[in-house]
Amino acid sequence: MSQSGILSDQTGPGADVETLTPDVGAAVTPVSGDIDVKGAIATLPADSIITHNLGAGQLGIENRRWFSPYVVDPSAVVGSRGTYTTVQAAITAASGAGGGVVFIRPGTYTENLTLAVNVGLVAIAGGAESSIVKIDGNHTFSGNGTAHYLNVYFSATTGNNFTISGAGTKNLYFRDCYLENTAANAIMFSSNPAGTANVYLSSCRTAAQVMAVLTANTYFEIEGGIHVLSGTNDSLSINNGSSIYAQGAKIQGSTLISIDHATAIASAISCFLQATGAVVDFTAAGTARLHECRIETNDAGGNFSTGTGTLVYADLALTGTAVGIAGTITQTVSVWKPFCTSGTTGTAVRGTAAFNADDFNVSNGFVSLAPALIDGGPGITVGFASGNYTINSVVFTDQAANTAVLSDSGSYSTASVTLTTPTAPENGDELIFIATTAGAGTLVVRLDGAQVAHLGSVATSAGGTLTNTAIGDSLVLRYQSSTNDWWTTSSIGIWVLA
Repeated sequence: MSQSGILSDQTGPGADVETLTPDVGAAVTPVSGDIDVKGAIATLPADSIITHNLGAGQLGIENRRWFSPYVVDPSAVVGSRGTYTTVQAAITAASGAGGGVVFIRPGTYTENLTLAVNVGLVAIAGGAESSIVKIDGNHTFSGNGTAHYLNVYFSATTGNNFTISGAGTKNLYFRDCYLENTAANAIMFSSNPAGTANVYLSSCRTAAQVMAVLTANTYFEIEGGIHVLSGTNDSLSINNGSSIYAQGAKIQGSTLISIDHATAIASAISCFLQATGAVVDFTAAGTARLHECRIETNDAGGNFSTGTGTLVYADLALTGTAVGIAGTITQTVSVWKPFCTSGTTGTAVRGTAAFNADDFNVSNGFVSLAPALIDGGPGITVGFASGNYTINSVVFTDQAANTAVLSDSGSYSTASVTLTTPTAPENGDELIFIATTAGAGTLVVRLDGAQVAHLGSVATSAGGTLTNTAIGDSLVLRYQSSTNDWWTTSSIGIWVLA
């Protein structure tokens, strides 16, 4: 504007204004001695720039269009262009001024950004594909402070989307952003940073080879969103003194979480964790906490958690075929209420419970006693079928051929037979023999191996026999394991010992 931007009339100081020279275009000449200074024009929204009469000798021009002096738009069209054509130029300017918010209009920006403390990025984007803000490149943050990023699509075809390094405390907040990387890591924390780095993802989406690699003194938080990791390496790698916290997110990949140091901690609450390998793999004795999560993996090893570490969990829904936890892992079930307790039906707390597989069978939520739960003991046999137990003192069998009898059994000799005692009886086992065939010698009881039988004060030889002399003769024997002897507790008739 000519005249140093001062408009004056013929009564004021200085010469009369004859023309106004704008920043762009030819000089503006008066019409009927008047120059009209307009704010709203066809190329600008109504009331975006407004001129005001501020009193004698003062004309005010108010720019109501921008929230920030840092507006990025590559367009050169007057009325729609921004204050900067590249994101980096706006970041540098805002940083030099002590901080600010950079607003980015729709478009694809191919830049490797050096991000700055207290400089935020906000995408002015719509819903259509053509109206998004996409920044393609590898970006670094090494400052000591905080930065916020909103609604930006960050992509990379080589290298990492973000590399975080340097001393001090760094806090990076991403909200409603999309992190895409077809080659490497979405977020890489530099090896052994001199300070502390904290990254927060809220309602973001990730499509990358690896989501994040955490080194010492780093914290990574994921709240909501869908995160698909296509790499064959660990999707989230946690090292010395670092930790991950995820809530309400879906994370999908190969091995999802790798605990690589004894001080590393991973926590997931109300998440859907879907993997082709282990959901949590401990390469070092760190800690993982899984609460109210859906776990889905069909890992061939059958375990959703592998390695050696500590797994704290509660209320997991296991929907894949790998539903186990490696035996090398220390398991801790979180204490939460309600849980099952014992007591009267009126006072006991009702809740969930786990059952020992040695004692109970559990199928589709129904619990039944396991067959091995009841041990009959000497002289008692226990049968189990269709959920029912059958308890017998001794089970009797008709014997028509030579055979070895079972412990705790009874035998009727229905023909001339030789019945042999069990090879490995247990202390207190009982055998009952009844001769039901006429004639002497129709039932011979042979002692297995070096076993000896006693009838009163008379004993057989080792591996000897007891033979009946008439129909109706019977014999009851009890085994003593300390002497390898059978003792007669009851007999009828005359038996010949040899």
